[in-house]
Amino acid sequence: MKSIILRGIPDNLYEELKNRSKKESKSMNKLLLSMLENDCNPDGKSVKKKKRFTDLDRLFGKWNSEEYGKMKEAVAVQRGIDEEIWK
Repeated sequence: MKSIILRGIPDNLYEELKNRSKKESKSMNKLLLSMLENDCNPDGKSVKKKKRFTDLDRLFGKWNSEEYGKMKEAVAVQRGIDEEIWK
């Protein structure tokens, strides 16, 4: 993959891009790539966007700080190396 460096971006344009990337929850790089793909696509077809699948989200939860701490302790014990086995 190639890289491009842009120089001399006016402050107002930079702020607009920064605001837009924040609004769309994208990095500046992803925002600019999607803009270029949509505007400069050589075959004239629109670029397909990646689907975001959320059908399994209901099966997963989040740990609060206390639960995370307990899980971290439990896993730390399991990650210990038994020196007798590895001699």
